[in-house]
Amino acid sequence: MPILHDPPTIVRDGDRYYVFSSGHGVPASTSSDLYTWFYRGAIITALPRLPVKNSQGNDGMDVWAPDVIEVDDTFSVYYAVSKMGSVASAIGPATNTPLGPKNPE
Repeated sequence: MPILHDPPTIVRDGDRYYVFSSGHGVPASTSSDLYTWFYRGAIITALPRLPVKNSQGNDGMDVWAPDVIEVDDTFSVYYAVSKMGSVASAIGPATNTPLGPKNPE
């Protein structure tokens, strides 16, 4: 089972459940039974320029406290980007219709 930091809501898309956690690029894990979980990789390969600029000292991919919501069959994973000990932070969304982290959309 993957180790999750700041795990948010568990959501279902099709026959799979998803959970995301704080970490490099928003780590994603999936399960088909809510008992056995598999790490599937990060969902973000690059952050927009503004969150990185506003959190100098963050490596640009260290994101915190992701949470996922579904509205009209579109999923959005909201995440925070900041530098520890700094007041400069940003919140951003990663949006996709299918939720799978390996989906090219």
